[in-house]
Amino acid sequence: MEEQVDRISALPDEVILHILSFMPMKFAIQIGILSNRWRHLWKFNPILDFPPFPSSSTTEPVVDYGFVNRCLSLHKAPIIRKFTIITVVGDSTSDSFNPDIESWADFAASKHVRFLEFYWFVKPYCPRLFQLPNSFYDTDSLEQLVMSYVDFNPPPSPPPPFVSLKKLTLFRSQLTDEALEAVMSTCLLLESLALHYCYGLVNVKVSGTALKEFVFYRANQGEKTTLQVDAPNLVTLTTWRCLNILRLNNSCSLLGANLFDVGNCDLQKSNVRILLDQLAQVEVLAANDWFLQFVIEEYYRNGKRCTIFKNLKEFYFVGSQLKEEYNMVFFFAFLEDCPLLQKI
Repeated sequence: MEEQVDRISALPDEVILHILSFMPMKFAIQIGILSNRWRHLWKFNPILDFPPFPSSSTTEPVVDYGFVNRCLSLHKAPIIRKFTIITVVGDSTSDSFNPDIESWADFAASKHVRFLEFYWFVKPYCPRLFQLPNSFYDTDSLEQLVMSYVDFNPPPSPPPPFVSLKKLTLFRSQLTDEALEAVMSTCLLLESLALHYCYGLVNVKVSGTALKEFVFYRANQGEKTTLQVDAPNLVTLTTWRCLNILRLNNSCSLLGANLFDVGNCDLQKSNVRILLDQLAQVEVLAANDWFLQFVIEEYYRNGKRCTIFKNLKEFYFVGSQLKEEYNMVFFFAFLEDCPLLQKI
C-alpha cells in the first residue's frame, strides 16, 4: 500500500503563517496541536483577530480578557498588519474583566500596526469612555483605525497624530472640534472619515484634498451643531439628521449622496433648497421619507417641477410606503424629471 505523503507539514513557515492569518487567534493557536513545528508559529502571525468574546450572561456581560493579554505577551512578530478586538463591555470593575485598551494600544504602536479595530458593545444605560495613551497618537504606521466609546483627544504638542492614516471610523466617542481639526490638518492622506453618534462636536468642519468618503451620524438633533464640508475630491457623502445644518463647499466631485433624516422633522426650507442645489451633479442618491415629503410640498403641490437631478442615474427610497395615491402620482412625476434615471 502506497504510503501517504504529508504535504501540509512540508509547507514552508511563510505559507503556514499566511494560512493562519485568515483564522481567529483561538483557532490559530489550536492548530498548533497538529504539528510540533507549528506549535509556536502563531506567535509570528501578522494578523491578530480576536472575534466577539462570549459573555457569562446576556443580562450582565462579563468577559475575561486574560486570553488577549497572554497572547500579546507571547507574540514575537516585529510587525503586525491588523489587530482586531470586538467584544461586549459590562459593569464589572474587576481589572481582569475590563479591556486594557491602553496597554493594547501601546502594543499595537510598538508593532507598527497598519489596521487597528477596537470595537466595544457598551450597555446604553452604562456608557463608558476609554482613554487612549498619548503615545498612541504618535503611531506613524497606522493606515486604518476603527474605535468605539473612546475619548479621542490627540495631544496638542508635536509630533502630529497619525501621519499615515487613510481611514478613520469612530462610534459613540468623545470628540471635540479641536481634536477633529487636528486630524483634518495633519492626516493629509485621509480618504475616509466616519463619525457615528460622536458627541462633543459643535462646529464640525471637515476638509481635505484626499478625502473621498464622509459619513456623519448626528448624535442629538437637539444640539446646536453646524456641519461644513469642504473637500473638492469627495465622492460619497452619508449623513443622518443633518439636513438643517449641512453646508457643502467644493462638492464638484460628489457622485453619491445618502441623506437620511427624521421623516416629520421641522426642515428649514431655505437650507434644504441650497443643499439640494449643491447635489445637482450626483449620480446616485439614497434618501428616506423626508426627501419625498420636502420635494412634494416644495415643488409638485405648488405646480412646479423638480428638475435639479438631471444627472441622477440611481435613486433609492429607504422609507415607509407611499400610502396616499396623490403622493404616488407626485413620486412618479419626480422620477420623470430625472432624465438619466436607470435604477430605482
